[in-house]
Parts: sequence; structure tokens; C-alpha cells
Amino acid sequence: MKVYVLCAVTLSSFLAPFMGSSINVALPLMGESLNMGPSQQTWVIMAFLLTANVFLLPFGRLSEIYGIKRLFISGNIIFITASVLCALAPDAASIILFRAFQGIGASMVLVTRLSLISMVFPASERGRAIGVNTAAIDMGLFAGPIRGGFLAEIMGWESIFLFMVPVGILVILISLSRIDDEWMAGGSRKFDLEGSLTYCTSLFLFIQVLNTCKCEGASSACSKFPGVFSLHQDGNAGKEPTL
Repeated sequence: MKVYVLCAVTLSSFLAPFMGSSINVALPLMGESLNMGPSQQTWVIMAFLLTANVFLLPFGRLSEIYGIKRLFISGNIIFITASVLCALAPDAASIILFRAFQGIGASMVLVTRLSLISMVFPASERGRAIGVNTAAIDMGLFAGPIRGGFLAEIMGWESIFLFMVPVGILVILISLSRIDDEWMAGGSRKFDLEGSLTYCTSLFLFIQVLNTCKCEGASSACSKFPGVFSLHQDGNAGKEPTL
């Protein structure tokens, strides 16, 4: 079973970084095809990054309650479903929404892949398995601009998303047919909904503030997010508000 777990985790670890680095190359073609401005093109990337990071902690807890393998498979199903929807997106709003949906699936995979390795491999073999997984991430980052640029130029930007589908299906089939065990945490099965909502909202706003600062400057971010910024009260006029 160890070989199958490593294959499934390695393939899934390749997909998200490959997607991220290849989309960067294809953004101009996507913008031209869907009539997207620069800010909308930025949101194609930001929507994915926001949901992928915001839901990490809640999904980590849910994997302990409902099972690591179950969440891993669910994440891959959401990821490839969202990939198909992105390829079929008719306008900018749709693809931004579907990219956010794709980020949710990626978050479920990210939070469970190392847990699967830790549960299956003994301590003496765990470092090697994690190294293989890390190599798959690096390969995705490296191959994305090359392979993604080729696909976008020859077959259209939609082909980048469709490329995810057969790989994701293979991961799901391996997980369903070859990984028999399920792993859950013992003890309380309570999910802290209030804490999760607070964490998700806070992280979302924090990332939004940083993105606004980068794109429009700190003054604009201060006006859009009052209360998040504080002003220096040192008597020096004309200073920019700081985070």
C-alpha cells in the first residue's frame, strides 16, 4: 500500500504548483479571450491562493474528524471538477469563481498529503517519501511555464485546465482501489465553527490588505479597510499609514 499512497500523493502534489505556474504564462491569452482587464487577471490568481490558504486549518481539523483519505479524495474530485468548469468558463466572473472553487479542492489535498505519508511510512522511510513528494512539487513549478505555455499556444488556454483531469482521475482511482485504510484522530470530534470562521475571515482580510497595498498603495488600502491600519502619532505629518 505504501507504493500506491506515494504515487497518489506525488501526482496530486504535482498538480497544484503546475497549475499555478502555467496559469501565469497563459494569463494574457485568457485576458484576451475573456475580455479581462489587469485587475481581473490578478483575481484569477488571487481567488485560488485565497481559498487554498484560508481553508487549510479548518480542513486539517475536518480530516481528523472524518478521515484523511476521505478528505484527500474529496479534494481531488473538487479540483478536477473545478478544472473542467474553468475550461468552460464563458466570462471573467465565472473563471474567478471556479478558480476559488479549485482552491478549496487544492486546500484539501495540501492539508492531507503529508498526513497520508506519515500514517503509512515508518519513521525510517518517511524522509525519503517526503523527499519524493517535494521533488514532485518542484517538478510542477518547473514544468508549468514550459508545458503550460506550449499547451496555451498550441491548443488554447483551456487545455491547461483539461490537462489536470486525467491525472486527477488517476489519483482518485488509485486512492479508491488501492488505499484500503482510513485514518482519523481519536478523542473529541467537535469542530470549532466559530474559531474557523474567525480564522478564515481574518486571513482573508489580511491577504486582501496586502494585495491592495501592493496594487494601489497603503493610502488606498487604509481607506478601504478602516481599522486594520493604524497611523503613527509621532507628530510627523505626511507619513504613510502602516500595517
